[in-house]
Amino acid sequence: MIVCCVWTGQCLGQGYNRNYRSQQSSNRHSMNYQNAPGFVVGGSGAVGANGAGAAVLGGGLSHVQSATERRYTGGEMLKFLNVEQDPCSDFYDYACGKWLQNQNVSDARDGDVITVPGLLERKVVQQLQRRLDDASRNPHPVVNKFYRSCLSTNWNEEKLFIKRFVASYGGLPDVKDTWRERAYQWIEILARLKLDFNLDILIAFSMAPNGRPVLREPSTTIMPAELCNAEASPQIDEQDEIFETIQMKIKEKLQLWFDFGDGDANRLAGDIQRFEFDLCKFMRKADIMPIKTDEEEEEEEDGEREEADSGRPPPLTNYGPRRQGRSPIPPHLHSKQRLLELETNQKLINFVQLCMGQPQGQGRTDFQIISPEYLQYLTGISGRKPSFANYIMYRALSELTLPQMDRKPYCVRKVMQMFPEYMGSLYQMSIPAQTREFVKQDVASIFRDIKEAIPRSLRKSIDSLQISEPSYQSGVVGGVDPQTYAGIKTNGNYWEILKSITLNNVQQQQVLLTPPTQRGRQSAPILASNVVEAFATHLGSNEKIVQFGWGLLQPPFYAYNYPKSLKYSSLGFAIARQLIKNHLDEQNANDRGATTRQPYSAQLDEFLSQRECFRAQMSSYFFNTPDVFRNASQLSEFMADATALSVAFTAYNNWLDKQEAFNPDLKFETLPKMNFSNTQLFFINFAQISCAERFSEEPTPEPSECCPLDLHTPERLKINGPLSNDEEFGLDFNCPIGADLNVADKCSILGNEFKRSY
Repeated sequence: MIVCCVWTGQCLGQGYNRNYRSQQSSNRHSMNYQNAPGFVVGGSGAVGANGAGAAVLGGGLSHVQSATERRYTGGEMLKFLNVEQDPCSDFYDYACGKWLQNQNVSDARDGDVITVPGLLERKVVQQLQRRLDDASRNPHPVVNKFYRSCLSTNWNEEKLFIKRFVASYGGLPDVKDTWRERAYQWIEILARLKLDFNLDILIAFSMAPNGRPVLREPSTTIMPAELCNAEASPQIDEQDEIFETIQMKIKEKLQLWFDFGDGDANRLAGDIQRFEFDLCKFMRKADIMPIKTDEEEEEEEDGEREEADSGRPPPLTNYGPRRQGRSPIPPHLHSKQRLLELETNQKLINFVQLCMGQPQGQGRTDFQIISPEYLQYLTGISGRKPSFANYIMYRALSELTLPQMDRKPYCVRKVMQMFPEYMGSLYQMSIPAQTREFVKQDVASIFRDIKEAIPRSLRKSIDSLQISEPSYQSGVVGGVDPQTYAGIKTNGNYWEILKSITLNNVQQQQVLLTPPTQRGRQSAPILASNVVEAFATHLGSNEKIVQFGWGLLQPPFYAYNYPKSLKYSSLGFAIARQLIKNHLDEQNANDRGATTRQPYSAQLDEFLSQRECFRAQMSSYFFNTPDVFRNASQLSEFMADATALSVAFTAYNNWLDKQEAFNPDLKFETLPKMNFSNTQLFFINFAQISCAERFSEEPTPEPSECCPLDLHTPERLKINGPLSNDEEFGLDFNCPIGADLNVADKCSILGNEFKRSY
């Protein structure tokens, strides 16, 4: 039996059954070696707990932290805690209650959300900035020239660019001598902006892996996504304060660029905002889940009772059997008639041909439609050419003009965007080879443990996946052949160089999509096709591989010598989340594809039932009723978080099971000054890597007692939601059944196979 000390400071002896729970997990380990005088396994033996010393690998890299490092790590975690909060009521406030007050917000702007990924990305930018500032450490002349042109461009040069840009890209009704309404062709302007500067305004253009063009709605809008969608927009009052704030920002930019007076700037800002607001009513429709009305539910229940009485099997609708939480016709299955109309729409055909550099009017071009309702509305707008021009020009200049403040970080990010392979290779090369090798082995080990912890029934889409770092061409400086950027012209201003880089990248992409047998001998070298680049602060995956960015593998998210309790709750959780998302995508696709010829399987039926459980939870959390929430994307994120947490904890517990009883490294699983068991540290760290708080220059008002749902934010749900569905968390923090963080009716897609091993 293990003797352990929990967060209350009490040591529990062998009479306590919590750590064994023979009905569920006979080998679970919850320990606090740091605070206990020792721990006992199997009734005999003890290991000291002073934590001094650290085993060192070859080359001086230790796999456990020194006493000083452990004190620092524990101190960093401790300072964010709000121990006055009840962890069973609001673990977000418990783990992150002092998050913002312990961050350096000297450079933060009003409204910025301070998060761990944001801190990691900032560190990456600072590291790459040092390399770019030192020409000897940034050997590529094209990259050097582009970076320095970005830094040195002044306001007079930018004003001249704006004047020429407006005249070159269709003009504006309110800018003298630039507007020709009859000649204005907004489709042509969009295609030119895509070709020249890779801007996705109004229509997003991309190429599928098979080389087929794909058209969809743009991913970014002026309005925030939570307001700009087909569900929220129709319910919003245009007099709302958020609209006034957005309009003011648009007005300020227009006055800066064109010296408009207040009246003209207000009028144009209002026109731009209203134009997008009308588009928002047709955007992000794929995210909306249909929910049956009470009348439909009653009708379905009556039908099911009749079917049960008759002994007949349940009838199939046009797209599968009736099931809770789905409509007879899924919203993703659009009518063939609408798609046919769009595929023969001359505006869209012209747009695709222009983007691909093909002559217009020469037959039909094959392309795929992703957002049919949106594109149908967009191409059907008539008589609003001035509004098209105002909106397109505002969006384009917002992307292309340079900030007057914080110019260096902006220019570094622009270099990363335009030269991703080169900058990724430079970042990866800056990590010592031996460190890289040790960390890669550590990541691969955690990856294997996570895969083993996932039930077999969920492994179909992930069994063949492996994990790796990004790959770059060896033997050349920066991992990129010098000829790759040979066609870029660097003898102009910043925007001329930017345009030349964009054209070069488009040509590279076209070569990449060309079958090897059709490439000429003089083709430009092919860039590496990574899922993520080395500077990335996240994971990425495709059907073959999971890749990690080295930007992710740095404190506070990860360190090679962190305790396993921290590594499994951060990196292990992130890996599990990436794998689970693959499974969720597959199951959601199966749901959309279920038809009379391919009816539901029992596994899919159970998945849909649990998906509905999660959806009702989110709806109750945000709206205090189970029948309102319908955002499919946010639902998938929530399900991935909750499932990944359970998988990561199981993987950590399995790792503990494999350790020898007297393994001296086990004493490093807890931290000094933190009166928590190893498994409690797991959950605290899980929460703290997701801490997120918005910086405000004005004091944040306390939530009103009359409006408790004001505290029910997405940031809180990301932590509290998964924990409330996790049985182990409730046991670790002694949360009674029915507490906010230990709900009785838990949701899980992992099934009975997982629960038996949990």
